[in-house]
Amino acid sequence: MSRTGRFSTALRNYARRQIEHLGAADIVVGIPAYYSDESLAHVIRMVKEGLEHFYPEKKCLIIVADGGSTDDTREVAQDVENHHFNMDVLVTIYRGIPGKGSAFRAVFEAASYLRASAVAVFDSDLQSIKPGWVRNILDPVFNGYDFVAPDYSRYKFDGTITNNIVYNQSKERIHFVDLSRSEMADYVQDGSVFLVSNFRIPVFEEKLRDRLNGVIEIFFEFLKNFSQAQGDETFDARMALGLARSFYTSTRFEMNPEFAKEMYLRAVFLLEKVFNHQERPWDAFKLPNHVLYY
Repeated sequence: MSRTGRFSTALRNYARRQIEHLGAADIVVGIPAYYSDESLAHVIRMVKEGLEHFYPEKKCLIIVADGGSTDDTREVAQDVENHHFNMDVLVTIYRGIPGKGSAFRAVFEAASYLRASAVAVFDSDLQSIKPGWVRNILDPVFNGYDFVAPDYSRYKFDGTITNNIVYNQSKERIHFVDLSRSEMADYVQDGSVFLVSNFRIPVFEEKLRDRLNGVIEIFFEFLKNFSQAQGDETFDARMALGLARSFYTSTRFEMNPEFAKEMYLRAVFLLEKVFNHQERPWDAFKLPNHVLYY
């Protein structure tokens, strides 16, 4: 079987068998997890309490989609007691590229097979989650809405606090978006985060990597054209700083030491370029955009 064929589904065989045994469910709640043994049990308990309290008559499945954690994440999830007759908990390692995309794929595959009426997803490290969150996310769906996203109030310079998905109903496609900044002046920083988020995907097969590089190139050209339309003369210099920050901080997500080193060296290279440009006009700085491609 080809390597691509292996990942035609995000669900492993044992997970598919359990889902097939269930047959159907009214509600599926997905919890993407990775090294979450200190926080996951609390999230599962809050979700269970919410389902038991607000939807006691509905058949529910909680699926913990783990990215291959080597701590006690899965054991912690399996140890959470479940005595509700109408609720099941499935703990599985998903197939595919590590990350929320593959975790969500596993959750949505399960929901599709079970013909669920509503699907919710919650992060595995939520400390403030309450049972009422389950109702807040699911009730609008049962009342006719297609998509529900949380609305947070926060200081405008706070970092990212949630990942969101956008559903294009006309094309039946899901887009994953990191929402982090709140003002137009931050677009260069946001752009650098998106560019490096694509770069750091640990895919090294040539054709797939070419596709990633294509996405990076198209988005960078969009940013460059936008900056020119705005008369933004220091775009290149600020983008270099943003990319350096994103490359450096992304090393903490990468378990492949050689790939992590690549990002670290690119961060150092960009910072040196910026440092060496001091005492000269910043509108004359030119971004060495070859660092965007791997």
